[in-house]
Amino acid sequence: VDVMTAAGIFNGGDGNNFNPDATLNREQAAKIITYMLVGQDAADKLTASIAPYADVAATRWSAGSIAYCTNEGIIAGDGNGRFNPTDPVTGTQFAKMLLVALGYDPQIEQLVGNSWAINVSKLALGDADLDDGMEEIALSVNLTREQAAQMAFNAMQATLVEYEDNGGKIELPGGIVIVTDPSKATPVTSKVKADATNISDDTVVMNGGDVYTVEFAEKYCKDLKLKSSTGHMMQLTDKWSYKSATIGEYMTAPDAVAVVDDTDKTIHDILTGSSYMDYSSSDINLAKNVDDDSNSKYIYINGVEQNDLNTKLTQGDVVYAYENNDGDVAKVVVAHYTYAKIDSISDNMSTSEENNGASYRVKLVDIDDNNLGTFYDDYDDTSKELPGFDASTYEEGTVLAVAMNGKKAVASYVADVVTGKPTSVKEAVNGNITIDGTKYDYAGAPAGNYDNIDFDKEYGVYTTNEGYVIAIDGASAANLEDIYYVTAVYRDTVGGEDIYYAQRVSSDGKVDTVEVEKGALQVAGYESAKTENPWTSKVTTKVNDGAHAGLYEFTDKKIAATTAAEEQKSGDEVYTIKPFNVSDLDDDFDATPKATLSNDFKATDSTLRTSEGNFYVNEETVYLAVESQGSKIDVTYAVGGLKCSATGAGAYVVTDEDDSKTARLVIFAGESLSTSASTENIVYLAGDAEQKASSDTYTTDDLWLMEDLTNPAGIIITDDNTDQGFYTYSMDGDNYKLEDANELKLNADYDDEDGYMDGLTVTSVYNKSGKAYVTFSDSKLTDVKFNGVTIIDTRSESDIDNSAYPTEIISIADLKDAVETPCVVKADVYFDDGVTFLAVTSVDGKGQNAVDQAEDDGYNFVGDITVNDSEVTATGNNSYATVNPSVDASTAPYIADLARFLGGLYRSGSASTIVFNGKTYEWNTSGTLAGSNWTEGGANDTGKSLVKAIDTKWGTVSAGNEYSVALTVDGVDMTYTVVIPA
Repeated sequence: VDVMTAAGIFNGGDGNNFNPDATLNREQAAKIITYMLVGQDAADKLTASIAPYADVAATRWSAGSIAYCTNEGIIAGDGNGRFNPTDPVTGTQFAKMLLVALGYDPQIEQLVGNSWAINVSKLALGDADLDDGMEEIALSVNLTREQAAQMAFNAMQATLVEYEDNGGKIELPGGIVIVTDPSKATPVTSKVKADATNISDDTVVMNGGDVYTVEFAEKYCKDLKLKSSTGHMMQLTDKWSYKSATIGEYMTAPDAVAVVDDTDKTIHDILTGSSYMDYSSSDINLAKNVDDDSNSKYIYINGVEQNDLNTKLTQGDVVYAYENNDGDVAKVVVAHYTYAKIDSISDNMSTSEENNGASYRVKLVDIDDNNLGTFYDDYDDTSKELPGFDASTYEEGTVLAVAMNGKKAVASYVADVVTGKPTSVKEAVNGNITIDGTKYDYAGAPAGNYDNIDFDKEYGVYTTNEGYVIAIDGASAANLEDIYYVTAVYRDTVGGEDIYYAQRVSSDGKVDTVEVEKGALQVAGYESAKTENPWTSKVTTKVNDGAHAGLYEFTDKKIAATTAAEEQKSGDEVYTIKPFNVSDLDDDFDATPKATLSNDFKATDSTLRTSEGNFYVNEETVYLAVESQGSKIDVTYAVGGLKCSATGAGAYVVTDEDDSKTARLVIFAGESLSTSASTENIVYLAGDAEQKASSDTYTTDDLWLMEDLTNPAGIIITDDNTDQGFYTYSMDGDNYKLEDANELKLNADYDDEDGYMDGLTVTSVYNKSGKAYVTFSDSKLTDVKFNGVTIIDTRSESDIDNSAYPTEIISIADLKDAVETPCVVKADVYFDDGVTFLAVTSVDGKGQNAVDQAEDDGYNFVGDITVNDSEVTATGNNSYATVNPSVDASTAPYIADLARFLGGLYRSGSASTIVFNGKTYEWNTSGTLAGSNWTEGGANDTGKSLVKAIDTKWGTVSAGNEYSVALTVDGVDMTYTVVIPA
């Protein structure tokens, strides 16, 4: 519309009111066509000396245009002497007008008669490409003015046509005309470059030479020019100008567009994936761009050059592919959007800003109100522009989706937003949230509170145009993880500046020391703002005696300066600290001041008696025992019970706001504390629980009960433990609470106990006398009974597809086959008079596993050994070049390292065979060669060792060179390269 308006074609036509959604009528269409053919000034001067139709008076505003188009054969009446000027125009009718204006003969192309609509559609959607940018349009329905503008815009760029021979005409009764032997329409051309390149520099071959095609605007609107350019994201753009004045720069329609809807996808995956762009690898020719410039950069993410097709993308990224003249992908542009909010906007420009072309100044901030920069609608220095700026929609407080290149904005638009209470959440990077029945996938890790959602509160979920979440805004309910016990506050002086710290203990027992805002301590009353030397009496240069110990909330939000405190910044990992009773925690919890115990507390007690009152405790109560402070601090964490002596111990008790008598968290501060907790039931969670059922529960189909080896569907677990593994459990109503099961973990001296082991390597599976047995290498468990075992495969579908054993392992036969492939099978195992449950966790190729394990064999290498897939490199120090190789290979450090690595293939990698130069080497346990005992066929002959063979192949080495050998380890090819330093 901007281009058509600047060219004077769309200025309203009937009172300068564009009305994009209004339906186009017949007289408006005639006016548009006339403007296109003769220009606005000339079209407005057209008049009709007589009424062209019975219902179009000679004085009607559109009469001149209607008469002109009728005379040119572009439009016609209804056959009854009427034009019906205010009737709507369909897409097919307007397309026919444009085709005739482009030079297509309506009779030759059969744009009249019974099949006119079919022929118009075929030509308009084909050679003329009048539907470019509006592929979903239905030409049979009424056309809006905006759609008409797009079709007219496409016609301006279309090539004019002509006929060498219009053929003969036979007129039949009823006005039917038959055209005989016409020539085909051919492009209008010119040999003069200046006359035919304002819109396109396309050429065709005519009469043995290249000539330029003439586009509609190159003949009828010579002041309109189009030049190819690149935008802020390095995407291809069309830059339009009229009479040397720039109209605008618009993204060129790419040849393919795809939205990344999965994780761990690379650019190459998107280009070649059948569910994405489906190019073949041979179709990718990024050495040349669309203008065949071999020096062009060709892969960009937010305008930053990548030059690597294996660059990983983020879920929600938009990928654009541009083809060269051969149809190969020549340029790839990726847009990655994040959250930004308009903090302020002003049209009050300084003289300097106006001189640089600016009309609006926009300040952007992130979700924590941190400054992202100041930008302008237009600026001579384009790095200061905010591409996408629209004064009609960009207002203070508007949330944008922005593509950032460092501190430079390369694209922006108003983000979509949906508000409501969540009904389902997957709190993880690339997770999702469901609002009002619609699931919205995360664009990686959204800004804001994406991983701590309260199901009882409303959130604003901001998404890209493609529907991916870039931010979640809204306060979550406080939970125990927000509560910290502070042992002390202290000060340190660095470079003459006082820095303040708090030592804190989280509700799950973790200890750390963090820097705190001075202003926060002022507000908390821990210093007097009036004293000349604050902190002296309240904070010492070492951890104090606990004068400030207690419960606190920590945040890293921005708080403006007040008369009481200095400004507190955000996002700098210097924390705002608030005492519990003045924090947001107080809205959800109650807490006692430090109390004394009325009597010794036993782990099995159901009531905690303190000087602040009595509290019920249960199997859900969390306990912390914090002894001492500073470097001597000792913390014990327990759930369900903790023994504590009343002597010398204080207690802080946290309860829910709506249940002030049941303890959620108990913190004992003192000495002589001990713990105990147990349970009889054991379960296995076969995959990390990720789908939330409420703010503190998850739903899972992956929980296996060891007591009866069942796998109930739709189990609800609490959020205490959600990672894959073995647990004991207790019931919280109908929900399972998973708890630590370390007491049931067995050791290598297994003797038919009940319990579990994790991370075992399965080395053999066999049958004997009709019974199954299994052997594990890690714990020296041999010939363990295996009958009636339940086997599950916890690998994901993609892990299975990409593994050395690409089949699900769910039976003894599957497991035996995988081990004998050979593969290295890792599993978590439960024992109850033999193995009763086995969960496969990983399957690696034995040879590759051997190579990977050899790197970490535990031997002290002289050089630096690195493993990259199957490429092993030994980079030596100077000693590599000081000793020449000899028959006694151990005297050469680089040969000694080779021997150590080859030995590691057996010791740590359990390799069986190595093939080198067509010979097979096996491990000889009675060999004497230091470091490696690989010999031909396993013979007890050091003269036939693999080390000797490689040493002989390399011969005398010289400084500054590399030497390599290719080996096949249990069927996997690898390369060992030694780098001799100069």
